[in-house]
Amino acid sequence: MEAVFERIAGSTLRSRVAERVRPAILDGSLTEGQRLVERDLAAQFAISLTVIREALIDLEKDGFVIKKPNAATYVTKLSFDAVEKSFCVSKD
Repeated sequence: MEAVFERIAGSTLRSRVAERVRPAILDGSLTEGQRLVERDLAAQFAISLTVIREALIDLEKDGFVIKKPNAATYVTKLSFDAVEKSFCVSKD
């Protein structure tokens, strides 16, 4: 069957949450060392804890937060690489 429609680029809820938290870290609304409480974030976004946890995992991969095992999540001191990743556009 020949394709009639183009693929729709969609973003997941976890990526949309990360896209809202990332700028808050970059602009200083969320400060270095600030504790991010998953339940509070879930309540603010009116979504499940699972989605928040997944978004925080993505943010940790990008160097924006650090998750301490069996403890909490904190905003990290941003490295040059993390900032560069946020502002650089892919040349693909």
